[in-house]
Amino acid sequence: MRKLEQLNPLSRRMARALLAALPQFRRRLEVLRNGDFRTHIRAPRGSKAYGLRVYTVNGEDTWVQFGVPNAFYDAESERQLLRIVKGLMADRLKFALKEKKGKWTYTTLVRRSGDLALARGETGRIYSWSGTKDALLAPNQPLHRMAARRPVLPIRKPRKGRHR
Repeated sequence: MRKLEQLNPLSRRMARALLAALPQFRRRLEVLRNGDFRTHIRAPRGSKAYGLRVYTVNGEDTWVQFGVPNAFYDAESERQLLRIVKGLMADRLKFALKEKKGKWTYTTLVRRSGDLALARGETGRIYSWSGTKDALLAPNQPLHRMAARRPVLPIRKPRKGRHR
């Protein structure tokens, strides 16, 4: 594909892996400055995710993002990118966001709503690709008194200026 030739090395590797496994992302593939790429697909009808975007930044980072504020996650390899994207699209993974006093504090990926441990004063929002497993969580709900489980993937808060 001609567009792939214009990409920087990281973007080319990530885009090739994504398009080979999930060709539906090919239609909206854009080449950005510095040889980065951006592509997305629309979410199913009724989903609050709006869409699933994959993009690279400065040839250094690859991000997976839903179309809601702060729902993003960094993929460090082609394998991890595909694991995340396929997991999200199959509703095996969901974006989990924490807020305190109405302000975003944290994002990760979880398998179940109960995987997001909440402290006093925090609320959680779970976003699934289909929309059928979305949830609004509060720390005093019985489901969330369970011991915190390990997240599916290592938790990494994004560095400033590294997501769009």
